[in-house]
Amino acid sequence: FYTSDNLKHWHLSSSFTDCDFRAGAWECPDLVTIEIDSMPKSVLILSIDDGFASGGSGVVYIIGDFKNGAFYVDRKAMQNKSHIVLDKGPDFFAPQSFYNCDKDANAIILGWLNNWKYAKKMPDKNLPMLQSIPRVIGLKRAKDDSILLTQTPVSALKQYVNKKLMSGNLQVSSLKSSFCKNLSGCFLLNILLAIEHKAAYHLNIDMDGECLLSISVSESMTEVCIERSRSELFENMPEQFKSTFLPLNSDLDIKIIADHYSFEIFINQFTEVFSLRSHCHFDNLCLSHHISSKQEKSVFIELEN
Repeated sequence: FYTSDNLKHWHLSSSFTDCDFRAGAWECPDLVTIEIDSMPKSVLILSIDDGFASGGSGVVYIIGDFKNGAFYVDRKAMQNKSHIVLDKGPDFFAPQSFYNCDKDANAIILGWLNNWKYAKKMPDKNLPMLQSIPRVIGLKRAKDDSILLTQTPVSALKQYVNKKLMSGNLQVSSLKSSFCKNLSGCFLLNILLAIEHKAAYHLNIDMDGECLLSISVSESMTEVCIERSRSELFENMPEQFKSTFLPLNSDLDIKIIADHYSFEIFINQFTEVFSLRSHCHFDNLCLSHHISSKQEKSVFIELEN
């Protein structure tokens, strides 16, 4: 870490090595101050070019305190972990923080929506380079007293919504059922699952009979598995991405932002995030879901185009 009083002259104040993720090079470090319980905490964000569940690049964060030019890990907040993966999907790298006009608001991060394992092949497939949705970052305390980073899509996203296609409770059974067909490849989908229902939930997003994306939530609402379609571009890459967590509310929330070439998925009050690229431009989608229960259950769905 380097510090300065005038942004012209800098001196080395400390070094940081207290993270055991050493599979690849540490890149694009960022240090952000965020308040929780009216107290400031420091969050160190590190992008690492190899060794993640995707088989390639990704990002971790570490919660601590920056004092006298040095960063100290908060062991209690981190539950004795040396790092937490910031985005559990395969396609989020090198985020940088910035602030809008409101100096009292939390910082916003914007990441590269890609993975070093296949990014260089994408121009040959006529696939564009993309950035993520800008995300306001915050901190939230979990039931085990650990602290988690939240990533909330910026509210300005709403100005690009044209119309609401549906909003309300849908009855879901064990039979796979479609609740939307011929949907544009650009949409916002919000789902609320009642944890007390004790039924695993499965969502599929298909195009021309091919499943582009599937999301499976365990009956306990503590595990999620996200799977994307296999393709030549991803043939040597894992296709499943999983996470285990403690629900923060009595309902488990899922938010999906789709943008023709990508899915960004936010779960459990924006603490579990998955970003995934697609191998093709998608449109005219079919959305279907089912549950692992003999009884029908009510699921809240909000879909905007």
